[in-house]
Amino acid sequence: MIHTCGRRHGFLGRVVAPLIERRRRLKQQIVSKGDTADRQQNALKWLLVTCFGYTGYRNARFGRIEAHEAICAWARELLLQTINLAQQQGWEVLHAIVDSIWIRDVQGRSLQEQYDSAMDLAQEVHALTGIPLEYEATYRCIAFLPSRVHSGGSLTKYWAYGENGMKVRGLELRQHSTCPWVRELQKQALQILADSDDLLDGIPSPRVQSSVQRFLLAEVKRLDTHQLLPRELIISQRISRKPTSNSSQTVAMLAYQRSQSLGFPIELASKVRFIVCPKDSRNPMQRVILAQECEHLGHPLRRIDLDYYRRLAVRAVWAVLGPFGWSEEDLLETSITRLDQWM
Repeated sequence: MIHTCGRRHGFLGRVVAPLIERRRRLKQQIVSKGDTADRQQNALKWLLVTCFGYTGYRNARFGRIEAHEAICAWARELLLQTINLAQQQGWEVLHAIVDSIWIRDVQGRSLQEQYDSAMDLAQEVHALTGIPLEYEATYRCIAFLPSRVHSGGSLTKYWAYGENGMKVRGLELRQHSTCPWVRELQKQALQILADSDDLLDGIPSPRVQSSVQRFLLAEVKRLDTHQLLPRELIISQRISRKPTSNSSQTVAMLAYQRSQSLGFPIELASKVRFIVCPKDSRNPMQRVILAQECEHLGHPLRRIDLDYYRRLAVRAVWAVLGPFGWSEEDLLETSITRLDQWM
């Protein structure tokens, strides 16, 4: 049971209220993604996210854990009210988390009718909760990745494409540590789906999915035959703490140690950039090559860990085809064994 005082404006509320209002006004001034107003509102967004995170931090100097729990409780209640309202107006709620809701029409309305209904829903939610909703886009297809932990879908990993291009969250494409080859591989795999009009029940047909698999196999062959340049394989990882004698010998830690030994000191919280090589039990630091040693080479390296990069590639394409029932093992099969691929 969460008790919220309605008579006094709390400390945290007084702090964040002007930031929220300032961000709201900035978002109204955005002309294009990445312009000055967009960058400023994004900075305020992360400031607000940090404020929320610190309410749940045990050593926070302001607030208590109860404040964090109360915020979460109110957020759940507002989200449930929004979901209920959407369902009453003929929408199926596919996903709802924190600050967004994904809905699908179940009444057979035209795109214009769907848009008008979505705008009406936004106004009603605003009137009910006091929180303005903004229409983002209409997507032709959206896929939530299967969870690797439980049988449900992942809450924060999904991709979609539609009138405003691609939207990707939680995938390798969005992760700063991903090497350029894997990032481009996943981007192209998604683009194959987005560019195709070959649909079955509204989603890319098995033939289109198989073309993504063939693209993966072709790229893996390029890897196996040493056709990739060093700069395409460079991985970036942030070093948050210095390694100790008890530290795990991860590739990032080995890269940090190699960097120090070769005279390229790295400050904590900085990124170390490297290529992964086969393990060498006699000299663990041979497991990596630093970007400074090889990124300007105009020819491929032969001493790379092919299995390591192959797993990265398969994992990235599984994020594209996994929602359609593909397993990582399926992706490396060279023969067609699925009946639906012939249909």
